[in-house]
Amino acid sequence: MKSQLFFSLILFTSLVSTVFAEAPSEISTSSKQEELLQKNKRKQEEILSKYQDFYKSLQYRYPNLSFSDLPIDITNAKDLKLHNEAPGASDKKLKQIQAKADDSFYLRTEPNSRPEFLSKIKIKKGERLEVVLVLKKDPLAKSDGPNWCLVRTVNKKEGYTTSDLLTREGPKVSSRNVEFPSLEQGRISIQIPEENQNTNTTTKWSKRNFWVNVSVLNLRNDPDVNSYILAKLPKGEKLEVVYSTSKSDIVDGNESPWHFVSSNFGSGWVFGGYLSDSEISSESKIGYDNTSYPQENPNELIPGAKRYVRSTTLRLRDEPNEFGSVVTSIPGDERIQIIDVKNSLETIGGIKSKWIYINWNDTWEGWVFGGFVTKEKGQLVLSDDISKYFQIPVDNERYVSSSFGTRIDPVTGKQGAFHSGIDLPAPIGTPIKAVSDGVVWRTTTTSGGYGVLTIMSHKNNIYTYYAHQNTRKVKEGDRISSGDVIGEVGNSGKSTGPHLHFEVRKGPSQEALDPDAFLPK
Repeated sequence: MKSQLFFSLILFTSLVSTVFAEAPSEISTSSKQEELLQKNKRKQEEILSKYQDFYKSLQYRYPNLSFSDLPIDITNAKDLKLHNEAPGASDKKLKQIQAKADDSFYLRTEPNSRPEFLSKIKIKKGERLEVVLVLKKDPLAKSDGPNWCLVRTVNKKEGYTTSDLLTREGPKVSSRNVEFPSLEQGRISIQIPEENQNTNTTTKWSKRNFWVNVSVLNLRNDPDVNSYILAKLPKGEKLEVVYSTSKSDIVDGNESPWHFVSSNFGSGWVFGGYLSDSEISSESKIGYDNTSYPQENPNELIPGAKRYVRSTTLRLRDEPNEFGSVVTSIPGDERIQIIDVKNSLETIGGIKSKWIYINWNDTWEGWVFGGFVTKEKGQLVLSDDISKYFQIPVDNERYVSSSFGTRIDPVTGKQGAFHSGIDLPAPIGTPIKAVSDGVVWRTTTTSGGYGVLTIMSHKNNIYTYYAHQNTRKVKEGDRISSGDVIGEVGNSGKSTGPHLHFEVRKGPSQEALDPDAFLPK
């Protein structure tokens, strides 16, 4: 308890500083001197009042606490002044860490997941935030999970949230090949240092392949369980070791070195105790479209039924849609009880289900998507990121031959050409699936350009393009469900080989968006 208390006191005392009063310059009248003394007295009283409020909150949480337990006695302080009187003010020369909300959520009054610490301050997805403080876990505990962060809004409101709900804000770039690390997740590419610059590493396992041997393995930016998570690697994912730590670490009772690896999800550090030196069978590998998991019958999601969380974490929301704010996150395999069910069906990540109102642990109630719960415990899917509600349009093991952004045009050879989608190579005749529920908005065929093209419209003013088809199997106005076959892969139009050119666009202006932001990994 004392360690927790001491940390709380450090947070509070960082807001104040003790200084000795400087001798005032000679003043012409005693009234000016009295005015300065009164101003200083009011400031001290303000600080002492804040401290008393802080102490009362400690007494509430720790009833046996006494002043003798404290590392300082605030009443002995002299001439107090606010250390952070203007949070984020321009006259503060300290470097600010900026982030964006990766989802909508509520701030907390303390770094605690219990309901009584949930504030009324709602943060919208994409909102800019200043990260004031990151509370790293005890390194001796070797526990996994997100870190608590103290954040500040542009309106100077402060509160706590977990780092998995934040993403680092990077510079705008013209190519998706350059990306910025997030506080907890997201693909990045790290510059690999030369071995002679780091005497704590070895190339003993260099060029060796390993496979992920746990349901989900965190890819980190440092060889430490408290470092930022860059991506979540699925079971069976193949990794190539670049170099490793020369000393072993112990995590969850396993002793092993950390490996810096390259993978389809980017480069970073993983703990070797969670790896296998032989390939994991495909039956146990997490599929990108989740087809290796039993899908719940939406009609069996009824009030009173009990289910288990089937994602690594499940975000509980205050509304039954992707705009609902996160009130808490439920760990995988936790048991929940259904209280109510929304009648309409929706498709998210290729899964058709209903939103359900649930109770967890007799403590929390809220909405979750029914596609992320199951009757029996089992291997967990990577996440419940409902913003990525598209499924993969072709079965080609998620191989992308050309990404979104600037590139060298494969036909003209022009450098700096903008590629408005992604190319998914597959043999001619491979079925093309609708990535989500929608309506066939336009169909057209040209000798160049897109060739045989189908455009679908979806909710939230989103459109998807399916180009270079060999055969189209739908017509304008058709209502399509996620996963329905709408055509076949071809080589029509301006194409150098059989593939599907897939685009995501938004709004009346048909602004091109990066499909990777909508597709599951």
